[in-house]
Amino acid sequence: MAYSFKNGSVIENVSASEKTRGRRAQSLLCEEVIGIDDTILNEVLLPTLNVERRVNGQVDPDEVFNQSQVYVTTAGFKSSFSYQKLIQLLCMSIAKPDKAIVLGGSWRTPVMEGLLNRDFVADLMSDGTFNEASFEREYRILYSINY
Repeated sequence: MAYSFKNGSVIENVSASEKTRGRRAQSLLCEEVIGIDDTILNEVLLPTLNVERRVNGQVDPDEVFNQSQVYVTTAGFKSSFSYQKLIQLLCMSIAKPDKAIVLGGSWRTPVMEGLLNRDFVADLMSDGTFNEASFEREYRILYSINY
């Protein structure tokens, strides 16, 4: 599915699969990286960024969205590719702070902003089927050591 804008810009949803091979884009947002295969990301999705954005036929070296990558995910397991990618981006944010940033947020932020009810979170934690490791990953963004 694609959304076109009056200025000619397009936002397109693509799958993290072989079907995306050969497409071109100037920016990439990967949602739920925890479920993306590392080979598909490295060999199919990232190569879509190999054509730089041009305005009036020229590449603007200061264009911040050109070949940008954004990764959004739920925490998973420390043995996963998404955790390795997080650590790699964290190191890059230290070595090249103008090129990378890592942000995270727990259940507390949406509660403070009135988007999530604190009682809902409390009810989850007091449920008889409560799984603490699952809660840590889903609501506290803490990666687990084991599967």
